[in-house]
Parts: sequence; C-alpha cells; structure tokens
Amino acid sequence: DKFDFFVILPTGMCLFARLLGVSKERIGLLGAISALRFIRLVSCVPTINNLLTLTLASITNILNLLFFSFSFISVYAVCAVFLFAGNTHPGDVAQDDYKDYPTAMRTL
Repeated sequence: DKFDFFVILPTGMCLFARLLGVSKERIGLLGAISALRFIRLVSCVPTINNLLTLTLASITNILNLLFFSFSFISVYAVCAVFLFAGNTHPGDVAQDDYKDYPTAMRTL
C-alpha cells in the first residue's frame, strides 16, 4: 500500500538518523510524518473510526454553542459597562489602585 510506504519510510529514516546522531531539530519533519500512523489505526479499528466520525460531526454544534455563549456574555458585559461606568461613591476603590498588575494584586 502506498500510504504504508509513505509512513514507514520516514519512520525508518528518522530512526536511522537518530542512530547516526542527528539532532531532533533537523529530523523534526520526519517525526511529524511518522505520526500519521494514527490515521492507519483509525481506518483499521471500527470503534475508533466511529468515535472520530462522531467527534468531527459534533464540532459544528459545539462551535455554535460557543458562539451563542460568547454573544450572550458580550451583550450583558456591554450593558453592565453602560450601567455602572463612572458611578463612583465614597469608599469605592480608587482608579489608581488598578494602574498596573502588582498594584492591583496588593489592592485585592
């Protein structure tokens, strides 16, 4: 099979290069190509294939949920800033208490 050859050859080259003492940085791409063996495993085992198919099918629903949640929170954040911005009362935290990170942590 051509895919097996495409995956096995870089894996063998990677192992041979490691035996010769070549650094990992120089053979990084060969190691990345050898990670494609997972695709072969997915095609051989039906349970993993079903699991991967279901995961990929649910990504659109998850992205829709994240988009809705982000939109919902953003609208309420804008409303809160509009309602409470500039309303300071005696005893509130001064604006200079949060001018940088260390000062804010000391204030808290």
